[in-house]
Amino acid sequence: MERTKKLEIILESATGLKDVRTTGRMRVYATGAISEGAFSAASLTSMQATEADTTGETNPVWNTKMSFTVPETDPLHRELVFGLFCQRSLLEDKCLDVVRVPLSTLSAGKPSVAFTEVSYPISNGRGGKLNFYYRFQDVSADHHSAIHSSSTVTRVWPDHRTLAGPALVVRLLQSRSLV
Repeated sequence: MERTKKLEIILESATGLKDVRTTGRMRVYATGAISEGAFSAASLTSMQATEADTTGETNPVWNTKMSFTVPETDPLHRELVFGLFCQRSLLEDKCLDVVRVPLSTLSAGKPSVAFTEVSYPISNGRGGKLNFYYRFQDVSADHHSAIHSSSTVTRVWPDHRTLAGPALVVRLLQSRSLV
């Protein structure tokens, strides 16, 4: 039986995003997923998304909790991948940036009761940052077998009509040469 840990994230905010709208307000949301190996739609497990922030524009605030089950083996090949998107009414949502965080850099996966605050740079050349809290927790044997008896891939989407799904996330990120 493969041992797993629970990775809890509180995706707090982003700062210094590029304003991509010519009219109207930016409505920014974020997606989060664990990438296992080569980056593709199939490699993204448990993709989750925040609601779109309709007031923060280039400095959105979400305070959204996300939770992922991560195998303890081979953490060097897994990344936490955040996609930042501007929600649009008529066109496909616009990818603002992607932040890739190797799991091996997050306190070496050591279990913790307290959350740790971190900021990662956004590669838009404006000094922007993605801010989140994280902690790892051990998964009990009972919880482990419950996880594997149910579906191992979950999708959490606040609004299926407007948020980018896993395949679209990958396509948008690839079009920006971010992966």
